[in-house]
Amino acid sequence: MGAGSKVVIVSWFQEIARFGTVKPNILRSLSDAEFCYLFKVLAFGGTDPENHPQLASIATELATNVNGLLRVANMLADLLRKNQNVQFWFHILKRFRKSLERNFSRFGEHPKQFLEKDRPTDITMLVPPSSATLHLMPSHDETSLLLKVKLADLVKGSTTILPNEEFQITIWESRLPPFTKFIENCIADEHPCTSSDNKRHKSACKQ
Repeated sequence: MGAGSKVVIVSWFQEIARFGTVKPNILRSLSDAEFCYLFKVLAFGGTDPENHPQLASIATELATNVNGLLRVANMLADLLRKNQNVQFWFHILKRFRKSLERNFSRFGEHPKQFLEKDRPTDITMLVPPSSATLHLMPSHDETSLLLKVKLADLVKGSTTILPNEEFQITIWESRLPPFTKFIENCIADEHPCTSSDNKRHKSACKQ
């Protein structure tokens, strides 16, 4: 590296700061009010939420349930922005409610805790009825030859997933250069973990 060159490291993990030579800048999570405002801006686009009180109410509850997960918020907001229909928005809200209830009842934590720590997450209730339990697995390999689908397509029901198949899910893709993709592996498991087997879930949730 030439004289004066610098390397900027961006990471989810604070432990990476030990590689730095200057004091790190810590980006904190948005407050609940800030996150709710951001979600509504993304979901409504150029539409004024005050003119659609039912949609605004649904967006507020969704933002609360998403709990600061920006990747999921961007995916959901993109879906909602393209179909500003009360029934559709409420349908997405019900899916998300059921997904949260399933994760809390089985593992006692919000999916955010798993995603931020690169642990498996149950997304079964986000997609149309399936004979298998769907587990989102940590992965960042965009070069994988596994089948790739978009989470938004799964939520809408426009993509069919076969049981016992491992594939990759694009959680969200940035609309701005360099068009970063957030990709995770997914496993359709016909023999899911029991609610009392938390340790197996955290290790991979596979038989």
